[in-house]
Amino acid sequence: MKKNGFTLIELLVVISIIGFMAVFAMVSLKSARDKTRAARMAADFSAMRNAWALWQSDTGSAFVYENTYGNTNSEATCHDEPVLSDTDLFTNVSGTNGWKGPYLGSAPRDPFGRQYSYDNDNDIWTFSNKWGGVNIQVQWCNSTEGNRYLQLAPEIDRIYDSGDGPDSGRFRWDNAASQGGYGIIVARSSTQ
Repeated sequence: MKKNGFTLIELLVVISIIGFMAVFAMVSLKSARDKTRAARMAADFSAMRNAWALWQSDTGSAFVYENTYGNTNSEATCHDEPVLSDTDLFTNVSGTNGWKGPYLGSAPRDPFGRQYSYDNDNDIWTFSNKWGGVNIQVQWCNSTEGNRYLQLAPEIDRIYDSGDGPDSGRFRWDNAASQGGYGIIVARSSTQ
Protein backbone atom coordinates (compact mmCIF):
# COMPACT_ATOMS: atom_id res chain seq x y z
CA MET A 1 0.00 0.00 0.00
CA LYS A 2 1.40 3.37 -1.08
CA LYS A 3 1.04 6.34 1.29
CA ASN A 4 0.48 9.86 -0.02
CA GLY A 5 1.90 12.93 1.69
CA PHE A 6 4.88 13.71 3.84
CA THR A 7 5.91 12.37 7.21
CA LEU A 8 6.11 14.66 10.20
CA ILE A 9 9.92 14.45 10.10
CA GLU A 10 10.01 15.52 6.46
CA LEU A 11 7.74 18.49 7.18
CA LEU A 12 9.87 19.58 10.14
CA VAL A 13 13.04 19.38 8.03
CA VAL A 14 11.49 21.52 5.28
CA ILE A 15 10.16 24.07 7.80
CA SER A 16 13.59 24.24 9.47
CA ILE A 17 15.31 24.84 6.13
CA ILE A 18 12.83 27.59 5.20
CA GLY A 19 13.30 29.19 8.63
CA PHE A 20 17.08 29.09 8.29
CA MET A 21 16.87 30.66 4.83
CA ALA A 22 14.57 33.43 6.14
CA VAL A 23 16.95 34.25 9.00
CA PHE A 24 19.91 34.27 6.61
CA ALA A 25 18.03 36.61 4.23
CA MET A 26 17.16 39.00 7.07
CA VAL A 27 20.77 39.09 8.32
CA SER A 28 22.01 39.71 4.78
CA LEU A 29 19.46 42.50 4.30
CA LYS A 30 20.51 44.18 7.56
CA SER A 31 24.17 43.93 6.57
CA ALA A 32 23.44 45.47 3.16
CA ARG A 33 21.38 48.24 4.78
CA ASP A 34 24.19 49.01 7.26
CA LYS A 35 26.76 49.14 4.45
CA THR A 36 24.55 51.52 2.49
CA ARG A 37 24.12 53.78 5.52
CA ALA A 38 27.86 53.74 6.19
CA ALA A 39 28.63 54.59 2.56
CA ARG A 40 26.19 57.48 2.68
CA MET A 41 27.72 58.86 5.87
CA ALA A 42 31.23 58.57 4.43
CA ALA A 43 30.03 60.47 1.34
CA ASP A 44 28.39 63.12 3.56
CA PHE A 45 31.61 63.56 5.54
CA SER A 46 33.63 63.94 2.33
CA ALA A 47 31.18 66.49 0.89
CA MET A 48 31.22 68.54 4.12
CA ARG A 49 34.99 68.43 4.37
CA ASN A 50 35.31 69.57 0.74
CA ALA A 51 32.78 72.36 1.37
CA TRP A 52 34.90 73.67 4.25
CA ALA A 53 37.99 73.50 2.03
CA LEU A 54 36.19 75.67 -0.56
CA TRP A 55 35.08 78.09 2.17
CA GLN A 56 38.65 78.40 3.40
CA SER A 57 39.98 78.82 -0.15
CA ASP A 58 37.49 81.64 -0.83
CA THR A 59 37.93 83.46 2.47
CA GLY A 60 41.57 82.75 3.32
CA SER A 61 40.34 82.80 6.90
CA ALA A 62 40.96 80.70 9.95
CA PHE A 63 38.06 78.45 10.90
CA VAL A 64 35.38 80.21 12.94
CA TYR A 65 34.89 79.11 16.55
CA GLU A 66 31.73 77.15 17.22
CA ASN A 67 30.32 79.69 19.71
CA THR A 68 29.94 82.16 16.79
CA TYR A 69 27.18 80.00 15.39
CA GLY A 70 24.87 79.90 18.35
CA ASN A 71 22.31 77.11 18.42
CA THR A 72 23.42 73.76 19.75
CA ASN A 73 22.20 70.59 18.10
CA SER A 74 18.79 69.91 19.67
CA GLU A 75 19.09 66.28 18.54
CA ALA A 76 22.13 65.75 20.78
CA THR A 77 21.39 67.85 23.85
CA CYS A 78 24.16 66.31 25.96
CA HIS A 79 26.70 68.03 23.66
CA ASP A 80 27.20 71.76 23.08
CA GLU A 81 28.22 71.94 19.41
CA PRO A 82 26.07 73.86 16.89
CA VAL A 83 24.33 72.21 13.95
CA LEU A 84 26.15 72.40 10.64
CA SER A 85 23.18 74.19 9.05
CA ASP A 86 23.89 77.25 11.23
CA THR A 87 27.48 77.64 9.96
CA ASP A 88 29.16 79.63 7.20
CA LEU A 89 28.65 76.77 4.77
CA PHE A 90 25.13 78.08 4.14
CA THR A 91 25.07 81.79 5.06
CA ASN A 92 27.85 84.18 6.00
CA VAL A 93 26.98 84.11 9.69
CA SER A 94 30.45 85.21 10.78
CA GLY A 95 30.70 88.05 8.23
CA THR A 96 33.94 86.64 6.82
CA ASN A 97 35.33 88.57 3.83
CA GLY A 98 35.50 86.66 0.55
CA TRP A 99 32.51 84.43 1.32
CA LYS A 100 31.03 83.09 -1.95
CA GLY A 101 28.69 80.41 -0.65
CA PRO A 102 26.55 78.61 0.00
CA TYR A 103 29.04 75.77 -0.16
CA LEU A 104 26.48 72.97 0.10
CA GLY A 105 23.05 72.91 -1.52
CA SER A 106 21.33 71.88 1.70
CA ALA A 107 22.29 70.76 5.17
CA PRO A 108 22.81 67.00 5.03
CA ARG A 109 21.24 64.70 7.57
CA ASP A 110 22.62 61.29 8.38
CA PRO A 111 20.72 58.14 7.31
CA PHE A 112 18.79 58.18 10.61
CA GLY A 113 17.69 61.80 10.05
CA ARG A 114 20.06 63.44 12.52
CA GLN A 115 21.81 66.75 11.83
CA TYR A 116 25.59 66.91 11.75
CA SER A 117 27.39 69.18 14.23
CA TYR A 118 30.34 71.57 13.85
CA ASP A 119 33.09 71.37 16.49
CA ASN A 120 35.79 74.03 16.88
CA ASP A 121 36.67 74.90 20.48
CA ASN A 122 39.98 76.57 19.49
CA ASP A 123 41.89 73.47 20.55
CA ILE A 124 44.51 71.57 18.60
CA TRP A 125 44.26 67.97 17.45
CA THR A 126 46.81 65.61 19.01
CA PHE A 127 46.88 61.84 19.38
CA SER A 128 45.65 62.22 22.96
CA ASN A 129 42.87 64.69 22.01
CA LYS A 130 41.00 63.07 19.14
CA TRP A 131 38.30 65.77 19.12
CA GLY A 132 40.78 68.66 19.02
CA GLY A 133 40.90 70.85 15.94
CA VAL A 134 37.95 71.44 13.61
CA ASN A 135 35.53 68.51 13.26
CA ILE A 136 32.21 67.54 11.71
CA GLN A 137 30.42 65.13 14.03
CA VAL A 138 27.37 62.98 14.59
CA GLN A 139 26.63 62.80 18.30
CA TRP A 140 24.39 60.69 20.51
CA CYS A 141 23.18 60.90 24.09
CA ASN A 142 21.82 57.44 24.91
CA SER A 143 22.74 53.81 24.35
CA THR A 144 19.91 53.11 21.90
CA GLU A 145 21.25 55.78 19.55
CA GLY A 146 24.86 54.95 20.37
CA ASN A 147 24.54 51.26 19.57
CA ARG A 148 22.87 52.08 16.26
CA TYR A 149 25.70 54.43 15.27
CA LEU A 150 28.51 52.27 16.64
CA GLN A 151 27.41 49.38 14.40
CA LEU A 152 28.24 51.56 11.39
CA ALA A 153 31.54 53.01 12.65
CA PRO A 154 33.91 50.23 11.50
CA GLU A 155 32.40 50.24 7.99
CA ILE A 156 32.60 54.05 7.71
CA ASP A 157 36.19 53.81 8.93
CA ARG A 158 36.94 51.15 6.32
CA ILE A 159 35.51 53.37 3.55
CA TYR A 160 37.01 56.64 4.78
CA ASP A 161 40.33 55.58 6.33
CA SER A 162 40.94 51.97 5.22
CA GLY A 163 39.88 50.69 8.64
CA ASP A 164 42.59 52.20 10.83
CA GLY A 165 40.51 52.19 14.04
CA PRO A 166 38.67 54.67 16.27
CA ASP A 167 41.64 56.85 17.20
CA SER A 168 43.54 57.17 13.90
CA GLY A 169 43.06 58.83 10.54
CA ARG A 170 40.49 61.45 9.64
CA PHE A 171 37.45 59.44 10.79
CA ARG A 172 37.36 58.84 14.56
CA TRP A 173 34.79 57.62 17.04
CA ASP A 174 33.99 57.11 20.70
CA ASN A 175 33.32 53.54 21.80
CA ALA A 176 30.86 54.57 24.51
CA ALA A 177 27.29 53.79 23.51
CA SER A 178 25.68 55.90 26.25
CA GLN A 179 27.08 59.29 25.20
CA GLY A 180 29.52 59.98 22.41
CA GLY A 181 29.98 60.67 18.76
CA TYR A 182 31.98 60.16 15.65
CA GLY A 183 33.15 62.34 12.88
CA ILE A 184 35.93 63.60 10.68
CA ILE A 185 38.70 66.03 11.30
CA VAL A 186 38.53 68.97 8.88
CA ALA A 187 41.66 70.70 10.20
CA ARG A 188 44.08 70.02 13.04
CA SER A 189 43.63 73.57 14.35
CA SER A 190 41.53 76.67 13.64
CA THR A 191 44.37 78.34 11.78
CA GLN A 192 45.30 75.45 9.50
